[in-house]
This record gives sequence, C-alpha cells and structure tokens, in this order.
Amino acid sequence: MPGFNKKTSFMQTIFKRKYFTVAGVLVGLMLLWSACLKSSDSALHISHSAPFENGDIKKALATEPSISLFNKAFTRLQLAALVDSGKGYTVFAPVDSVMKAAGLDEQKINSLPLDSLRRLIAYHVVAGPFDDLALTNNLLSTKGPSFLRDTTFDQHTGFSVYTYPLFIRESAGVLWLNGHPIEKNAPVMSASNGYIYPVKRIVYAPQARSLYDIIATEPDLTLYNAAMQISDSLVWDGFQKRFGAYDQNTRDTFFYAHPIPPNLAGSWPTIFAPTNKAFNKAGFYTVEDIRSYALSTPTGVEPGSGVFRYPPIDSLITRHVLFNSQLSFQNSFNTSLVLYGDLLDKHVDLGPFNIYWGRSTSEIYNGAQIKWPGMQFYTQNGKVYIQWGSTAVPVTLDGDMAHSVNSFIATNGALYKIDQLFYPIN
Repeated sequence: MPGFNKKTSFMQTIFKRKYFTVAGVLVGLMLLWSACLKSSDSALHISHSAPFENGDIKKALATEPSISLFNKAFTRLQLAALVDSGKGYTVFAPVDSVMKAAGLDEQKINSLPLDSLRRLIAYHVVAGPFDDLALTNNLLSTKGPSFLRDTTFDQHTGFSVYTYPLFIRESAGVLWLNGHPIEKNAPVMSASNGYIYPVKRIVYAPQARSLYDIIATEPDLTLYNAAMQISDSLVWDGFQKRFGAYDQNTRDTFFYAHPIPPNLAGSWPTIFAPTNKAFNKAGFYTVEDIRSYALSTPTGVEPGSGVFRYPPIDSLITRHVLFNSQLSFQNSFNTSLVLYGDLLDKHVDLGPFNIYWGRSTSEIYNGAQIKWPGMQFYTQNGKVYIQWGSTAVPVTLDGDMAHSVNSFIATNGALYKIDQLFYPIN
C-alpha cells in the first residue's frame, strides 16, 4: 500500500515541523524571561531565623546582672538540663536584693543541701511560654506545672510523684502568683525558648495537702469539719434508702480529700471556710448544735414528688463554695480556679466561675446535685470583701506566702478562712 505510506510520511513531516516550531517558541520565551531576572530573583537561598538577642533561657539568665544569685542557684541545681530547646518555659527570677533579704547569698546557695535549695528555686520555673499578653488575656489564673516535684504519700492512693502547680495571672501590670501580688523589677525578657520575669519576691511552694487535709487539721475549722461529716452521713443514709447505692464522689469529705481526676480537672473548688468564730456568731457553739440543725428537716426523697431533699446543713456549707461541675469536663484547655487576685476583677462576679454547681453522681442520676447562684464580691483599697446582706465579710490574704494561716493553695483547690457563716440560708 504505497499511497498510504506516502500520506503517513507527509503527515509525520508536518507534525515534526509544528513540534520544532512550538519548541523553538518555548525556548525563546525562556531565554527572554531569564534575561529579565534580577539578581535577587535567582538562586534562592535557605533562610535562617534571626537569633534572639538574649539567647536561650540558660544564656539569658547568665547575662542579666540583676538575677545573678538566682542564676547561681539555677546552675547548681542543673535545672538547665530539664529545659528542652524545642519547648517553651517561663521563669520568675527573684532579683539579688530579694534573694539576699531571704538569706540566700552566694555562700548560702553553695552550702544549702540540694533538696532544700531545689524547694526554694525550682518552683519559680514552669513549663509553658507565658508573655505579658498571654497572662493579661486570661480570665483567671493559669495553672503552670513547675519544676518542683516531690514523692508524696496519700492514705487513699499511696505513693506518687506530685508536680507542684503555680497559678499565674497578670492584671494592670502586676503579676499574681498563687493569688498573691508580685511586683516586676523590670520588663519581661524574651529568650529563644521562653520568658524571664525579674521579680521582687520569692514565691514559696505551698504544702502538698488536700483541701480536706487543711479542713481536718486547722484548729479553728473544727466546727466546719463536723458540719461536713454530719452532712455526709445524712446524705449517705438518704441515698442508701432511696437508691441502694452511693457514689463516693458526692461526699464532701471524700471529694475534698482526693486529687481531682484528669478528665474532671477543668474546674477546681474555692472554699470560703467559716471558722469556729463564724459558727459561734450564728449561734452554733457545739457539734450537737450543728447536729440539731441538720436534723431539723428530713433528708431523703420527698413523698409524692420524687425530689431528693438534702439536709439544711449541707445546703449551708455548700453556700461557701465556688465550683462549677459543668466546667469540670467541658473545660479541657486549662484548670479554672478562682484565687484572691482574680476576685479583684468584676468579670468574676458575672462569669461562669461565680457559682456553686454541685457534683452529679455517676451511680444515680444527674439530678443529684445542688446549684447556688454566685456570691457578691467587691473590693475596697485593694482588698476583697463578700457582701452578705448588710455585712461586709473580709477575705484575708496571708502576707507571708511561706506560712499559710488564712489562705491556702491545696492540691485540689483553694481555701480562704472567713469569720462569717452564710446563715440563715436565703
């Protein structure tokens, strides 16, 4: 078939001509484009981040003269070995004058046992990079895990490693650490892996005690402890009769004695604990006085309605607590805990934290809980008060963080003693 071969050859020739024409045009365009390139457009180089002027945390501590004693302690404890260059940290470093006033001069730093020095210094370093903006934008104090860890013993859980949390916030240029005002000595220093705040105060770690440990051992809270035990006993009995079951977490003495489970750690309770003086002012002088009041109305399911009635003493003591059980599992971002410094801001009054929303029981049903509206807080001359009727109840913040007398940070919440019982119940 010679005709077919000629035609095919002719078509192939046309195709090759078109191909070379298009290829030539493309090459020409490429040459023209390359001729228009500026030197800055060609040969892209790998970029490198500009180094921080202060370097990393370790270098920044070493180069700041106002915190040289803190750096000596930091170095002796080899805390830099715990700092990962790929993660962020925040250091609240007491300045030299503060360290010396506390007896921590260079000789003392070099001679103290390492465990004693670690307890004083490691609590000032927390995981997480918190600059001024981050701390100012928080509604409440932010929980930061510190570098201070201890092996602790609990009669319920046995031995465990406890990481001491430091609760941090900033308002109007003032740092609040564990609810205490801390003055900054200089602006925050930025490092490649975190921030350093030179501060004018040493922050002492609280004792690793639960809320119930505090309630059960403070001599001026004996009537409050008795009221809690009587309330738990009556509620236990009422639940047993009605449901034949009982969830331990609905007992105050159990809940306040145990670490809050991680899946419920979105909210921790703040207790304004009435002292013995507060009970006496309300007419309760003995445990029997409290028991008589607790038994003044029946506890249990109300006939015909199915409503479970708590004893009046339970309603009375829960009125002294801020706790939102709904935030416990809904707030997975951070732990919410209302502290003294937070109460100075009006937004706490109106927010979801100023409430008591009782714990529901997993073994019974969601209705087994108590809900109270918030308290009325106000401030005067930098101090916090609770308005109860016509009475202004002062909330006392201890001046010495090393020795708690009226204000406490516990392993599962906070407690402030007050000399007022919110009685009678409104």
